[in-house]
Amino acid sequence: MKFDFSKLGTLDEIREMVERWYKGYAEMGDEMAVQMFMDDLEAVYPYITSLYQSGQIGFEEYEEFMAYCDELVGELMKLVGIEDIDRSFR
Repeated sequence: MKFDFSKLGTLDEIREMVERWYKGYAEMGDEMAVQMFMDDLEAVYPYITSLYQSGQIGFEEYEEFMAYCDELVGELMKLVGIEDIDRSFR
C-alpha cells in the first residue's frame, strides 16, 4: 500500500490509521489478512523511524509504537487461529 504518511503528521493520527487497518483485517479473519496487515505496517515503519531520527518523537514513543504494532499483529494472529506466520519471503 502506498500512502503519504506525512499528511497525517502526528504519531497519534498514524496510530489511529493502524487501528482502522487492524479492525478491517480482523473482519477478514484469515491468514491473508495477517500478511496484508504486516505489509501495511512495513510501509509505516520507515516513516516512524524518520520521525524518531528527526527528533519529532522520542525513543520511548518510537519503541512504544513499534511494540504496539507487534502486539496488534499477535492479536490478529490469535484471532484468526494461527500461531506462527511464514516471514521468510519478507
